[in-house]
Amino acid sequence: YELGPLGEEAPPDTQPVIAFATSDCAVLNLVSAALAHASEAGGERAAMAIANYRGGVISYATRFHFTTDRLDSCRYYRDITRKVAGSECRSRRVELNRRADGSRWIPIEWSRARDVVYVPRALAPRFARWFDEGRLPEATGVAFVQEPLLADGLDVVHESLLWKGRTLLHASSRTGRVVTIPWEEYLAGPGRKHDGFVLFEYR
Repeated sequence: YELGPLGEEAPPDTQPVIAFATSDCAVLNLVSAALAHASEAGGERAAMAIANYRGGVISYATRFHFTTDRLDSCRYYRDITRKVAGSECRSRRVELNRRADGSRWIPIEWSRARDVVYVPRALAPRFARWFDEGRLPEATGVAFVQEPLLADGLDVVHESLLWKGRTLLHASSRTGRVVTIPWEEYLAGPGRKHDGFVLFEYR
């Protein structure tokens, strides 16, 4: 595990555009998508440009710094939260990258208003049954919401992959590596701090 192992190979973030030795939660999803689409995109680096940058333009300013913005803007993903949970979802209007005190999470001249739709934590134990009912794909992306931070311009605090509604694959800062853990065990343990979940599919 390494927080923020990817960058633009130029200031302000000189980390490589794509790498495989280390990962964090977002990079696990990004590298997986880039590898899946490398052949059609013309290589791993070209696929990462599409996965991680607006318009495929590699720069710090055009990077998808916010998960839900990436779900809307990158053709490799699609937000399926409302499709899966319907009227049981919650929704909160968030001004991405604009904090309550007027400052920014990311020092770029960009912000965007978005309705963050999420499944309340109380429904998370249903995910296995939802998969059995055909409501979730085998590999479902999951992004984790903490409600107090929505008012502070931050959509999600973590993301990972849920397999068949039962097993979470995620880059764990606590263990220092990518791990699998039963979904119910995660909810009862390190996932206790999360208030809801954005669901997305891989395309």
